[in-house]
Amino acid sequence: MARKALFGLLYAISLAVNASAQWDNPDGESGAENSTTPTSMEGEITIHTINVGSDTFYPNSIIANPEDKVMFVFHDGNHSVIQSLYGWPCQPQAAVTGQEGFHSGFFPITDHDAALSTWNLTVTNNTDPIFFYCGAPGSCYGKGMLGVINANSETNVTKQIELAKASRYGLEFGDTMAPAASASMTALAAEVLADDKEHPHSLSTGAIVGIAVGGAAGVALLGALLFFLRRNRKLKKQLRASQTVPAAGMPPPSDTMQQHHGHTSYLPLEDPRMMNKHSSPAPPYQAYNPTQEQVKAPEASPYVRSNWEAQNQHCGTN
Repeated sequence: MARKALFGLLYAISLAVNASAQWDNPDGESGAENSTTPTSMEGEITIHTINVGSDTFYPNSIIANPEDKVMFVFHDGNHSVIQSLYGWPCQPQAAVTGQEGFHSGFFPITDHDAALSTWNLTVTNNTDPIFFYCGAPGSCYGKGMLGVINANSETNVTKQIELAKASRYGLEFGDTMAPAASASMTALAAEVLADDKEHPHSLSTGAIVGIAVGGAAGVALLGALLFFLRRNRKLKKQLRASQTVPAAGMPPPSDTMQQHHGHTSYLPLEDPRMMNKHSSPAPPYQAYNPTQEQVKAPEASPYVRSNWEAQNQHCGTN
């Protein structure tokens, strides 16, 4: 156990040194939300580093599991970490509910070259958000120096910072709240937080990008599907047309086509079997203009006499 404790202490010191090298917040604005620099240690326990300095906590919102450790690394100034409640940004939890919360005490930093001071907090549950602020005069209510662990959908660190800057009122750990200050904070919190409920949180940039990419992919997929269906329909029409229209160069059906036991055969027109069957019948008469050479008088038969000859012969005999 002693070796593990020593290892944990050395590891925490190394994290503090790394945090000092990575700390860069010259503007003193509130730190990024829901971001942290966790490092796994001893199984599933994770150490989360929050840098303290330049009148801000960076990051100012993290997600931690029970038994995880949060290490506050102090860089400059004279800051502290005091537990508060949502809607009471710069007031100790004890001054609001009477239930004492955590308090780190002040860490005055005068020599930037010296080893950084750290303060560790062990997370006991991840169901309730844990808000905290700095008790240095003007840090919380003047500049919104606060943060949260495990914020949920009903709590907003941005609104907590807005409320802190609007209140212009804060207490240090161990102070009591005057009734007038309590009434003023209650009215101000109702106004600011009610506006937050009327205007729900907008989607994050990542969610918007994800929706846009998903929508574009869906449109592209739908377009490809429609193109495939239209092309398939066109190919089917062409296939049906090729089955009904004879191929180029094939002779059209004629009278010479015959069916024999389910198959088709073609006979040439010169086939004598087809001449009588398919030739046109002879006309009932033939008309033409005869020439002079073609017109001849019929020759008289020696056995046939005309009526005139017969009569003359009869008169002669009489």
